[in-house]
Amino acid sequence: MMAIVLGGCGGSHANGPYGGAASGSSRGGSARIERREVDNHPPINLVVRLGDPMAAVAFASVHDSGSVASVALSALILARLSARGISDVVSVPTESGIELAVLCADADAARAFIEQVTAALATPVKERDDALRLIQEHLAALRSRSFVGKAEASLAECSGELGQLPGAAVLDVSTPAGRAELEGYRRFAFAARASAFAALGSSEFVNAAANELERVAAWPKGDAAEDPWPASDAADADGADGARRLSVALRVADADAALGQVHALTADRAALAARLRTFLPGFALERVAFQARPRGACVRVDLSLPEGDPGVTPKEAALAVSLVSEEAHAAEAIEPRAIEENIIEPSDPRQAAARAAWRALTGRQEAGPERRVVAISVHPAERAAFNGFANALREFEARPARSPLETRLRAEPGQAELWVLLGSPCGTLDESNDNAGQSALALTMAAHEASAEVALEPWITPDAVGLLAHAPRRSLENASEQAERVARALARALSERSGAGDALANAQGELFLATGGAPRPGYARLLDALAPDHSAWLEPRGTWASLAQANRDAVAARSREILRGPLRVAVLANEDDAQAAAAAHALDRWFAPWRDDPRRCPTSAERAARSGELSLAVPDAANTESAYLGLPLPSRLKYEREAEAFAALLNAARGPLALALSAEHINASARASIIGGGRAAALVIEIRASDDDARKATLEVRRALDRFVVSQLSNDDLAAAQRAAVQRGLGASLDPRRRIVDLWRGGAAEGALSRSSLRAFQAALSGTAQVVVYVTHRD
Repeated sequence: MMAIVLGGCGGSHANGPYGGAASGSSRGGSARIERREVDNHPPINLVVRLGDPMAAVAFASVHDSGSVASVALSALILARLSARGISDVVSVPTESGIELAVLCADADAARAFIEQVTAALATPVKERDDALRLIQEHLAALRSRSFVGKAEASLAECSGELGQLPGAAVLDVSTPAGRAELEGYRRFAFAARASAFAALGSSEFVNAAANELERVAAWPKGDAAEDPWPASDAADADGADGARRLSVALRVADADAALGQVHALTADRAALAARLRTFLPGFALERVAFQARPRGACVRVDLSLPEGDPGVTPKEAALAVSLVSEEAHAAEAIEPRAIEENIIEPSDPRQAAARAAWRALTGRQEAGPERRVVAISVHPAERAAFNGFANALREFEARPARSPLETRLRAEPGQAELWVLLGSPCGTLDESNDNAGQSALALTMAAHEASAEVALEPWITPDAVGLLAHAPRRSLENASEQAERVARALARALSERSGAGDALANAQGELFLATGGAPRPGYARLLDALAPDHSAWLEPRGTWASLAQANRDAVAARSREILRGPLRVAVLANEDDAQAAAAAHALDRWFAPWRDDPRRCPTSAERAARSGELSLAVPDAANTESAYLGLPLPSRLKYEREAEAFAALLNAARGPLALALSAEHINASARASIIGGGRAAALVIEIRASDDDARKATLEVRRALDRFVVSQLSNDDLAAAQRAAVQRGLGASLDPRRRIVDLWRGGAAEGALSRSSLRAFQAALSGTAQVVVYVTHRD
């Protein structure tokens, strides 16, 4: 937009004229805004606002004659006001009209401005008019503001930017024809239906201004601007040297709703900017602008595009347009921002008064259905690729979603929070020993992303990984708004790449603690022996060595791999099924750009465990490892209840491990645990002893384990195991985390722990080759 300042003082609108459809009295913050109709005169908006060092008055006029008319008319009024001693006027012409505003020390200054604007417009243009020189200067400046092509020009018709197509007819007011055209602009503006005033200040000041408007000579009724509604959507491309750019303008019916869209699109951590960074690296949100119009309003979004070769493709441009449209429409659900708030938003009273004057002219005529104008500017050599871009865009947006997210939903009305889990059923399938834990790092970093009062937690297992989000409802927030907020926080966290330099280090530190707090080379060797080259199938958080060598780029790549693969969402709603569906839909829409084709988990060949005894000497005196015994298991998902019970019986105070070591009077301890998942699993017994006793202790543990695998459980042991299993199951089910994981997996494990199920588990262990790792310490 062109801001013309006379007398070296003033400012301009950042986003063009603001206005709205309401009339009468309204409030924006603590300011009172009143529209006052004055017989045989333009309307005036009165804005009562205190605290400004000076008050302000403004004038606005709208028309259908384009940028030339606005610039010429603005210069005409400026010149005539200057000739009458009013020289500190700020003028903002746009494609669809003009605004002029001035600071006022008192009511007399307001009266002078209204009187002289009236006189300036009431005076016909003469052959030797003193204003013609300034008009020619401003028109010359307009000619320097050339649109790059028809696509940009059609966009400006919506958003109001000044400009002309190269070679367009030039208004020459030194000729009779040029002066006649200028006179037509003047007559149209000098009409009560085409123009408006505004005053901002104290009650006494604004009422004095309104009284002065009523006192000046009557204005002709005249015609109002038609502001024709676009007949259809449009999309085209321009070829031009310089930076590439993509712009989307939406012509919408509701100016208040449009302002809500503007603020949603530009808010801190706006979703549009995040999705562009995720799905279209190099595309950046440059500007969001708004213009209220006699019919509805226009919202314009400008994106800068990647430089370098090759340039953007039509498919990438179509995706960007689709993202802009989606996020703008998603913002419609947000409570509209009152246009009065935007009137008083500028601290400069001239800008606020100008917005108020423009508002008096907007929203007065019936709007039509939403229309969209898309313009892309690419280098001349790339222009041919965008022939038929409008058709390509329609085809892109009409394509069916071929790979929607798999969803599993359940409502738990009355619960405190809504829970959403988005995860990959591939888990750590394609992680090797070298990159073990990268999924865990990516999700731990994602969980640390700031969110809007939403708690984020990584979910890391060998068979599935994901991110869990949960939050209570905010005050005055409805169920669907809560669902949208939680889902968006989850999606943003997975999509964003944290810019904090210590984000990776923090995630590494967290996982170092989770995997033992210190290097455990003996345990890493055991994992590799049990699941060769795929230790993450047993320990999804990785090993000390694999975590330590991770870098930001590799972790970011792993995050993208997770999002590009198959994804499943589970929702535990705290209201109803519709709320659960709203959360799932928000996630499905967010990740749609990566769901163009069916997604499958990668394949990876399994290798048998390397049984036998391994020895490892370590120089670290702080290392406390002694020995490990590993026994491969059938699927943990199949026997999870039995495996946990078996380990608990081994670890009992008077259980097989404790009895075996105490019987031989060995100063050692042993503890069993279950690791892994459905792809690979193992019973692991860690033995702590001195180097001298480690082998003897391990031998006794192996003997005890062999006996226990084939032994018949006593009734007391069976009853104790069943009670413990019931307690573990109940305790877990009380936590929504377990319930949503069960929902995500397709249901909780069925059946109870029984003698027959334990026998089946023992039979599966019988004869399984063992892996033993001894760790000795060098001086």
